[in-house]
Amino acid sequence: HLYESLFFVGAFGPEKRSPWTDLPFDWPASVPEFSPLHFRHVDIAPKPVLKLLIDASNPYLNGVQLSFDYGGFRRDSDIRPINETVYYQQQGQWFETHDDRDVEQAFIRQLRSVGLRRLNPHRSTMGQPPENIPEWILPSKMDWPEFLACRLEPLREAGFLIETPPGFRYEIVRVRQWDVHCKERGIMGEIHFEVVLNDGLRLDLIDIVADWVNAAPKRLSDASLREMTRQTAQHLSLPDGRILPIAASLLHGILTAMLDLFAGKKVANDRDIAAMHWLQLRERLKSTPNTHVREHGDWVDRMHRLADMREIPSIPPPAGLTIRLRDYQQHGLNWLQCLLRLNTGALLADDMGLGKTVQTLAHILKEKEVGNLCDPALIVMPTSLMHNWKAEAARFAPGLRVLTWHGSDRGKSLGIIKDHDLVLTTYGLMVRDIRTLQARHWSMLVLDEAQHIRNPRTSVARMARELKTGQRICLTGTPMENHLGDLWALFERICLTGTPMENHLGDLWALFDFLMPGYLRDTRTFTRIFRQPIEQEGGGMRQQQLNLRIRPFILRRTKEDVIAELPPKTTMIHSVDMGEAQRELYEGIRLMMHKKVRDAMRSMGRGQSHIIMLEALLKMRQACCDPRLLKHSLLKNGETTQQHITLKSIDRAGSAKLDWLRETLPKMIAEGRRVLLFSQFTRMSLLQNSGEYCVI
Repeated sequence: HLYESLFFVGAFGPEKRSPWTDLPFDWPASVPEFSPLHFRHVDIAPKPVLKLLIDASNPYLNGVQLSFDYGGFRRDSDIRPINETVYYQQQGQWFETHDDRDVEQAFIRQLRSVGLRRLNPHRSTMGQPPENIPEWILPSKMDWPEFLACRLEPLREAGFLIETPPGFRYEIVRVRQWDVHCKERGIMGEIHFEVVLNDGLRLDLIDIVADWVNAAPKRLSDASLREMTRQTAQHLSLPDGRILPIAASLLHGILTAMLDLFAGKKVANDRDIAAMHWLQLRERLKSTPNTHVREHGDWVDRMHRLADMREIPSIPPPAGLTIRLRDYQQHGLNWLQCLLRLNTGALLADDMGLGKTVQTLAHILKEKEVGNLCDPALIVMPTSLMHNWKAEAARFAPGLRVLTWHGSDRGKSLGIIKDHDLVLTTYGLMVRDIRTLQARHWSMLVLDEAQHIRNPRTSVARMARELKTGQRICLTGTPMENHLGDLWALFERICLTGTPMENHLGDLWALFDFLMPGYLRDTRTFTRIFRQPIEQEGGGMRQQQLNLRIRPFILRRTKEDVIAELPPKTTMIHSVDMGEAQRELYEGIRLMMHKKVRDAMRSMGRGQSHIIMLEALLKMRQACCDPRLLKHSLLKNGETTQQHITLKSIDRAGSAKLDWLRETLPKMIAEGRRVLLFSQFTRMSLLQNSGEYCVI
């Protein structure tokens, strides 16, 4: 404006007229006579100048000011699109040039490309001197380290002049050493990770990384973690504003190994890390220079054996086992014994028919023979499996003293539980008799068909978790790949299940919560960190980390995996016990037909009574298969008034065989089996409301 004023003075100088009026103006005598100004026109390309501003107390004052230098004269950047004339003086000579808005806009686009954006008016900047208010800012203060370390130099190379004020605190520090200490805590480790700077300052790296993640939680997304694998370095902000460079591979290893820690709203004081994740992280540390690692060598060796099942030591099978274990069954015994020594639970998820029962009995018998079975083992199962467990224990492990906790007179066996090695009971009786079962300690707790506890809020799941026991085992033949929630409820005990586990991650959580409480965190944390990203967003990294964490504690073999060890054909006779209502109905039918046969023999003689005898056998067979098969004949002959047999009692009786089939058939279908069902009673309805199975 001074130059423009001089120009106008020169225009009116000869007549000494006022620029604001046409009247002559008398200048004071002290004003020298006008000397006209001569401007030299030059063409000068603007040079962008970035002034970095920082204020630790006000984030809105952290940013940059942009100006353009025209031959030593600087003008602020603005958004006016019209080119204007710029006047400036240099060594007593006046110059004029035109600003180049096209070039200026090109430089402004470069600022936007590196993440800077214009600062909108904000009350936090009110009252501040204009020279302290930035025109351009970064989205977050956590972006400053990366901006200064990675984006500033490209701007300098593009022609920007960078100016920093005195005391500018953002500087890149040098690392003297990475100091890592992992303490043993069973199958978990407690990690302490410090960075030692060149000036000797020690800082907690986990806190620094947590602040970096909390500033932008999307940094834990699969896309961000994949992008990090293609980078060479990251830059983190230290509490004093300085910048810590860290190899991208090391930061990626820390984030994935402690994903559940950083995904929480607040980093806990207990820096837990799963042993499998520590083994993964320590491989990254080996390739990181200036790293000092402290750990328990014996613990690491044990975890290595656990991570690689091929390294699990083989043990002799129990001498009292009457069957020769196949190779995969021997491996299952080795695995159960290994996890027992590590005080962890086990999830045995072999396909149905591969001998989960035999492997479990061999495991219990082995503990008895080596003198470790101080308390009896408890196996909980569906009622339909009671007879099978009792028969196989007597057949394959006759040295085990087995007690069946079942029936209305089971209370009489309370005093002799301690004299047995193995107690068999059902899920229903476990809930009903929880106080009795909870009053003693069990050497092992085995859950067969462990999908019964897939909902952790049910009374069955809650009661199972409350029992006092050593190792916990879950048996299931259900594949575990599809839904991770079931695994949570099973840890620290043994669960046996032949049911596919793919369907629900919540089931996975429920199983591991039983087996190893806390190993997969609480249900909300598990859902937020693993279940939701995997089920809804297809989180590949989350899936990989969860698989790595649970893999050592799940053993699953399909028939295709071990087909070379299987005989050409296996015949298994499965006995099913009738329920109380069906048993009462069967007894009524038996008494009724017994009377009918005796009356026929008295009136017709034995030779003429064959048809009545066959009818009696048929009705008893029908009562065993499905009592509803009796309705038509009993109503037709008017026999329902005898022995208190009514239509209601028939419907109430239910069918133990059909219940077992409804429970077993979906598992077989889920395993990809082809199933042929045969029944002599063509009116027997199988799963009427389902269109998935063929009704024969």
